[in-house]
Amino acid sequence: MSRVRTMDSGAPVRSAARQLLARRLRVLRAARGWSQEVLAQLSGLHRTYISSVERTHRNISIDNLEKLAAADLTVGDLLATGRSDHFDVTAHDGRRG
Repeated sequence: MSRVRTMDSGAPVRSAARQLLARRLRVLRAARGWSQEVLAQLSGLHRTYISSVERTHRNISIDNLEKLAAADLTVGDLLATGRSDHFDVTAHDGRRG
């Protein structure tokens, strides 16, 4: 049986990336005037799944992240931090030096 890490309050610890995704998804959806139902229809995901992602209760897969992005969003939009200290993974060719 696996144990879920919890805070002193008993609430589960959520990763920073999961929290970022939840916040960005909610903000981008609201900015477009979409309800969770509309986003669900556009992405092919269930409304309750969208809700659980926005509440950080789901650890979303890459496949489902791409489904959300297909709804007039990009994966980059969903994971953007707004900071300038990010790097472009496509610019690295894998060679050292």
